[in-house]
Amino acid sequence: MSRDRPLGLSRGRQMLKVRGQKSPPPLKQVQGRPYPSPDTRSWGEGKREGDGFTLLEVMVALLIIATSFVVLLHSRNQSVVAAGYAKNVTTATLLASEKMNEIEQEGFPETGEGSSNFGDDFPGYTWKTTVSDTAYEDVREVRVQVLWGEGSAQRSVELVNYVKKKK
Repeated sequence: MSRDRPLGLSRGRQMLKVRGQKSPPPLKQVQGRPYPSPDTRSWGEGKREGDGFTLLEVMVALLIIATSFVVLLHSRNQSVVAAGYAKNVTTATLLASEKMNEIEQEGFPETGEGSSNFGDDFPGYTWKTTVSDTAYEDVREVRVQVLWGEGSAQRSVELVNYVKKKK
């Protein structure tokens, strides 16, 4: 080693030598610049064909996959809940429409309120009707509300129609 270079530097690459540590393999000169030899991975180049993935790469891949599964499962659960709600709303709307048709078929309804359930065919669904006067003598407002669920989770669908007295 010549005296014109500071101690600890060798062959153009700055590196501090630590006692007992092997020095890295020498660099090849490629187009006038230092280039790591194929048997080293010091700059991410010269990867040998038999090398596998590092533990960090595997862990990051597993993290991405796990996060994706969590998002997909959450989306699936939301779609199941939404499908159940849509089924209940559709059933309640059809039941309310059926009840409204019954009231219209009976003729001009009397003012007042009524409520009941739909029997064994549709357990869990109940209905309420409200018939009230309007500003016109020959017209009544009919409200049919169908409810399902219990407690604070109770949901409802309401239909409003105006029935005119037949002459």
